[in-house]
Amino acid sequence: MRASSTCTLFAIIAIAVVSQSCDRLNVWGRQKQIDSYSRVSAIAKLLENRRKKAGGVLSESDVNAAVKSIGNGLDAWGHEIRVFSEFDGETNAFVVVSPGRDGKLEFVNPEAYFASSRVDIRGLLDRDIVFRNGLCVTNAGKGPDSGFPPPSQAGLP
Repeated sequence: MRASSTCTLFAIIAIAVVSQSCDRLNVWGRQKQIDSYSRVSAIAKLLENRRKKAGGVLSESDVNAAVKSIGNGLDAWGHEIRVFSEFDGETNAFVVVSPGRDGKLEFVNPEAYFASSRVDIRGLLDRDIVFRNGLCVTNAGKGPDSGFPPPSQAGLP
């Protein structure tokens, strides 16, 4: 009886260690990604709604207030959620970004986020979570089929 209990305990520990090292099986990390995705989504939708009500333009202080109003402006890993804005003469365009688990933005130039392709990053915990003008660019949500291509099909490494 003791030998089987020891083997069972060893198996549970081994599974936990392996799942932590493999992002797609990392339940705790995946939950943080889902929570971060929800925060970025909520900020993006809030900015889009406020932008429409304001006639297309939001001040920097309005943007900062909206970001801070959700999760104090932090993703579930404790990293600052960033907002990049472009102005075309009439309206603001917004990109809302969580840098993912590693806390590093994927693009040095924020303009690249305005042109980035749609991609499914579920379980790829270091990837940036990106919403552009209220719409999801990098899917990290819970849905079983997002219609988003995996990184390899989207031309990403």
